Amino acid sequence: MKNMKPKVLMPLLGLAIVFAIGSCSKEELMDSDSRYSDRLEQEGSHFQDRAPLNNSYGQGPGNAGQNKLHAMIRQATVKYQDFAVAEADGYVLNPECVPNMGFHAVNMGLVLDIEPDPLKPEVLVYEAMPNGELKLVAVEYLIPAHNLYDEFDNPLLPFPAFWDYVYDDPPMIGNKEFDDHRDFVTMGGPPFPHYQLHIWLWKSNPDGIYKAHNPNVSCEYAHFFEHSE
Repeated sequence: MKNMKPKVLMPLLGLAIVFAIGSCSKEELMDSDSRYSDRLEQEGSHFQDRAPLNNSYGQGPGNAGQNKLHAMIRQATVKYQDFAVAEADGYVLNPECVPNMGFHAVNMGLVLDIEPDPLKPEVLVYEAMPNGELKLVAVEYLIPAHNLYDEFDNPLLPFPAFWDYVYDDPPMIGNKEFDDHRDFVTMGGPPFPHYQLHIWLWKSNPDGIYKAHNPNVSCEYAHFFEHSE
């Protein structure tokens, strides 16, 4: 077990940070926490458009076990092509379309549980369609890495558990490691230290099935969806 307790001087981050998936302001974060980089350095730290199970971009695992896992994830999440079903299961939409990603719907209850379940992704990723509906294009796994602290040693993040306090190695889905976004200022994503992993199971990604961004995903019709809310 690791005992990490980085101290960071930055404004209080409330519960709303959990919904800030995709596009937080890098400049604002850097301005509010000029010591963040120094601390890190010191630490040393639907079916018609399914994505292929394997690819040639160095992102696919290329083995039957991982392919089977992908098929199981698709089977568990196909119901979320109907966004009303996702809402009923606790997913809340962030009303901002992130370029080359889409809209993110976050399940807070799953984020609070740091144990990754391949069949219960913390985040569902949707693309807005010309008819104003949402189409599921990917799943995303999201795990808080460690807490942040103010100058009085008070914890700033509301999560009850953090991965780095329990495990030495990064989380994995099957044999694929999560992307390390503990340096969230540089790496992007929600503005707290975390691990994340996208799997583009419902829309082909030419850059790789595990890449965070997908050039095939557009925000062109996002305004139709936003106007309908």
